[in-house]
Amino acid sequence: MFTKLQEKKRSNGAPHNITEAIRSFEEATMSKASELESVLGKDYKQVKQVMEDLKPYAEEIGENIADSAYEKIDQGWDATKRWSHEVDRQVHENSWKALAAASFIALALGYLIGRRD
Repeated sequence: MFTKLQEKKRSNGAPHNITEAIRSFEEATMSKASELESVLGKDYKQVKQVMEDLKPYAEEIGENIADSAYEKIDQGWDATKRWSHEVDRQVHENSWKALAAASFIALALGYLIGRRD
């Protein structure tokens, strides 16, 4: 009876033992792997071509961003220079007021620091 059961399983296409099961699994995996490899190979080639086509545009965009950043840095530097010249002009025109304001700030800070101890 046991042999009839084994023969019945064999006629169904089911594996006879674990080794056959592993072998069947490996064969199925290899066939699926080759199919997947061919699909991915085609997709990879397409993606690579698109990336190569877009490379000049990406470089141009990068250059535009860099130019814009340098322009903003230059604008900030110019604004800082203008501000420092304006402060310098104000101090020269109102030197006694500037001296009084600096003295008052120094006196207030000295008082606050001395009071802490």
